[in-house]
Amino acid sequence: MAKFSKRKVSTYKRNKQKIDNIAKERINQLFQEAEKNFQEHPERSHRYAELASKIWLKYKIQLSPEIKRRLCRKCRKFMVPGKTCKVRIHQSRIIYTCTLCGNIRRFPINQKNKTR
Repeated sequence: MAKFSKRKVSTYKRNKQKIDNIAKERINQLFQEAEKNFQEHPERSHRYAELASKIWLKYKIQLSPEIKRRLCRKCRKFMVPGKTCKVRIHQSRIIYTCTLCGNIRRFPINQKNKTR
């Protein structure tokens, strides 16, 4: 009788998953350090955000919405509401405006979770 073996996952997929997990951890660590150091060293925080965006672009990783809102896509700087960006609500959208480069990003407000 022939034995049926389980299909093995290719080494490429296993290595890609490991690399993606390492890259996600590094991005999270960089953003945590950027938040900690922003008050004393804002330029260091901007550098951490630039490094995180380079990792994100190199490995094509899906970022969490919290991280996406803290990073300016144009100048790749760390955005802190009230310091380096303005946050406005207009017509069921949250509008982030970077004060360093003037880039505008719009995010929809989820209507299902909106409280009355």
